[in-house]
Amino acid sequence: MKVYGIEENGRFAEYVKTPFQAEHEEVVLEDWMEKNPHNIIADDTILIIGRQVATDMGGFIDLLGLNRRGDIVVIELKRDRTPRDTIAQSLDYASFAAKLDSSQIEGILRSYVQD
Repeated sequence: MKVYGIEENGRFAEYVKTPFQAEHEEVVLEDWMEKNPHNIIADDTILIIGRQVATDMGGFIDLLGLNRRGDIVVIELKRDRTPRDTIAQSLDYASFAAKLDSSQIEGILRSYVQD
């Protein structure tokens, strides 16, 4: 789909797609979500407690947080992955997060805030 804007002289000009390396797109969104946790879930705020949190399965959770009720929230961004792969990874990460106890959560937070 082509996207156009109106120039100062009143003429339409097609926007040119700026090359952007695919591996950076997730990072840009991850940065934004980390800085704006109040915009991730409607009517809720998430306290981000970790970024790129290592799991016991060798993966890394993009962002880990807590909601107002104290529930663990796993935020995982995917691009160019099949739905099956995405669901499987999400279930693995949710399983990992569900097993975290309070001392592990505190350790993740301390590492995140570098305390």
